[in-house]
Amino acid sequence: MKGTYKYALVSILFAVANGVNAQWTQTNAPTGMTFNCFASFPGEIYAGSTSQGGVYFSTDDGATWNPTFAQPPNSIVYAIANVGNYTYIGTLNGIYYATSYGGGGWVADTSGLTTKWVTALTSTGSDVGSYMFAGTEYSGVFLSTNNGASWHAVNSGLGDPNITCLAVSSSFSSSATIYAGTQGGFYYSTNYGTTWTQLNTGLTSIGITALAAEGNEVFAGTINGAFVLVNYTSGWKVINSGLPTGRVNSLVLNGSSLIAGVNEGVFVLMDGTSGNAWIPQNSGLPGPESDCVFVGDGYLLSSYYGIQRYPLSIFPELVSVKNVPFTEGGSVELTWTASSLDTNVYDLPYYSIWRAISPVSGITEKGTTLGGTVNTSTRLKRIRIVTTSEGTFAFQWVGEDLAHRLSTYSYAAPTLSDSMAGTNGMEYFMVSAQTNNANVFYDSNIDSGYSVDMLAPAAPKSLTATVFSGTVTLHWLPNTESDLKDYVIYRSDSTIENTKSLTPYATTVDTAFTDTSPLASTVSYYAVCAEDVHGNLSAASNQISATVTGIDGPDNNTPKEFSLSQNYPNPFNPTTVISYKLSALSNVTLKVYDVLGREVATLVNERQNAGNYSVAFDGSKFASGIYFYRLVAGNVTATKKLVLIK
Repeated sequence: MKGTYKYALVSILFAVANGVNAQWTQTNAPTGMTFNCFASFPGEIYAGSTSQGGVYFSTDDGATWNPTFAQPPNSIVYAIANVGNYTYIGTLNGIYYATSYGGGGWVADTSGLTTKWVTALTSTGSDVGSYMFAGTEYSGVFLSTNNGASWHAVNSGLGDPNITCLAVSSSFSSSATIYAGTQGGFYYSTNYGTTWTQLNTGLTSIGITALAAEGNEVFAGTINGAFVLVNYTSGWKVINSGLPTGRVNSLVLNGSSLIAGVNEGVFVLMDGTSGNAWIPQNSGLPGPESDCVFVGDGYLLSSYYGIQRYPLSIFPELVSVKNVPFTEGGSVELTWTASSLDTNVYDLPYYSIWRAISPVSGITEKGTTLGGTVNTSTRLKRIRIVTTSEGTFAFQWVGEDLAHRLSTYSYAAPTLSDSMAGTNGMEYFMVSAQTNNANVFYDSNIDSGYSVDMLAPAAPKSLTATVFSGTVTLHWLPNTESDLKDYVIYRSDSTIENTKSLTPYATTVDTAFTDTSPLASTVSYYAVCAEDVHGNLSAASNQISATVTGIDGPDNNTPKEFSLSQNYPNPFNPTTVISYKLSALSNVTLKVYDVLGREVATLVNERQNAGNYSVAFDGSKFASGIYFYRLVAGNVTATKKLVLIK
């Protein structure tokens, strides 16, 4: 069961494919072309060429490519953006737009542009009405608020008009934050480009070549490596460990993983904010370079003399973390889709399940990212240390599920606590596809959920009532549930058909309750329910009635004579109620004997005032058969037979 927040956070672990069947494959895109920009609609991907020019599209996740039905004039394409039902491209001759696949031809969209060389395009969303931004060579940034029909410059504070790249992030702000990369460094705007602020603190290389942003995370590629924006006060931090020195051609985020296209191929940083080492992922690439990388639906794309793709489905996807229904909590059901390696036991023998154990309180906002690395010093303890922008967390192994070539798996994973009043009980899990090489494994996204105790306690047994001196005292047998919170008492002046229609009269943690103000001169009906700490309410106990007359004169209800009633029910299993009346203050014992006269239980042994009494006898520990109960009150004795049948 999901909680208020759902943390669908992707933590992709790329590993060197030592014998594992996962690598780049060449698509049918022209191998003589260089593509350096991608964009997508649902079910469609577009790629722009900067060598021979033109726009190509794919409708099968990048497997096959075709030129658009019409090609834009002078079609060296530097940027693509999809907004509404249109594809926009930035070229050496301005901006053009077209309908799907260029079927309506390409239309110039340059009104207001003072330059024709458009190097970057981005927007605050994919819908009609989104703000569109165009970066240009030597003329700064232009804004369109009418779907590209007209443009105007927004360059106040922009010290360098040579725009190399643009990015937008709006996850954590009421208005989008716009980022601009230039040859002279990094700029940002929080008012749709009305004013710009330069932020180069920490940048040892100010020639910005690529930007990637999501939520409050911003990454920059430069002519000499990659950087992450720590915050607007501290500035930038270099993240080059394992990354070949030199130009970063493109950057793209996939969950918490940062992927870079560089002159030496494709490199992946599992958690962009952690400072961990970049991992090369170049098996199958046709050459040493990646001009542009792009995340599609289930595939990563890279361009170098054509377009190559890599299957992201090699990572299992954690679809849901839900409470296991009709249980007392303590577990959630994880459901995930299989890895594409799940074809034989040699490639993928099992999935391992991991649960976050510290400190979950640090994960507070939607969008917080959790990356993952394995600390080899703790691997044998089955603890994985995860470093994030929120701090360091630990994931603990909780189980394994053998791979059975299924498309979807489920696993009941134990939780550390249940959701209840005062805590949401939210816990975090991920699933790892483990290959036969201990160093090669593929992590799912991280998802969250909580367990709930959905089983109500048993109904309290053997409710009895004793009327004495204008009060009614209720007694019942104790419940045995470990998570019991209290008992809820209901009272009515008519027969109780359903406690749900009644307002609780009182609560108590004891197995007795005295009603000191019962209904006068009428019948009071009582029932008791048990409640656990999770708010589950049991069915009602047996109903009991009591009549108090003359509350102002307590002696009016005093029995006139001593009597011992036959137990009810009889025969019984396993409990029965024994009632008796005392006409005077007495020393009272009530004991149970077997047929051989051996005492098996003492139910009462105390001095009691005159009144009506009931007591329960639980025979669950005794064998079936005939027993006798004997009441001694002063010098009066009475004995009756009871029958236990199991």
